Amino acid sequence: MSTEWNDSIRSRLLSERVVSLFGRLDDSTVSDLAAQLWSLDALGDEPIELLLSVSGGTVNATSALIDVLDVVGVEIAITCVGGLVGPPVGLLAAVEKRRAAPSARFVLRDEEVRLEGSYRDLDAAVRQHHEQRHSLLSRIAASTNGRQSLGDVLSDFERGRALGAEDALRYGLIDEIALPRQRGDGRSGPTPGFGFRPS
Repeated sequence: MSTEWNDSIRSRLLSERVVSLFGRLDDSTVSDLAAQLWSLDALGDEPIELLLSVSGGTVNATSALIDVLDVVGVEIAITCVGGLVGPPVGLLAAVEKRRAAPSARFVLRDEEVRLEGSYRDLDAAVRQHHEQRHSLLSRIAASTNGRQSLGDVLSDFERGRALGAEDALRYGLIDEIALPRQRGDGRSGPTPGFGFRPS
């Protein structure tokens, strides 16, 4: 029943050109999201909304999903409804429209990396990881439009800096904060939707 319910929700969201990720970002998740995004891209030219509440993920998976976002041919907007933790914060650097719910949290933190293998394999893996991480953090810094330098972002990821929605707006990670839904006054008619506070 739970699977049927989840499939029903996903189908409804996709019909509205909305793709969602709640949980951890890993390689299998990237494959699933890529399939959804490319399918919607092929079905029309209208914008796609990506809803995110990501509790962690790897530099490799984040970089792979950024590559997908870069090649999708329609506009993509990201809305953070819970927050982003770790490398997936970098997803915000791949889109033009970036929003967050008022209670969203952002944690700039490196992933815990565990590597095994021969010295040669480990050396190559470490160098590749550092190159991917540097590229990702450089892109985050560039997306803040001059508010943060690469050195600032590197330092913040090393110490695990946490930001609320207002902090993220000032930092340059997001452009808008979703306003709370307006409650009706008892009159009939459509319920107002979310508005967004301009940056």
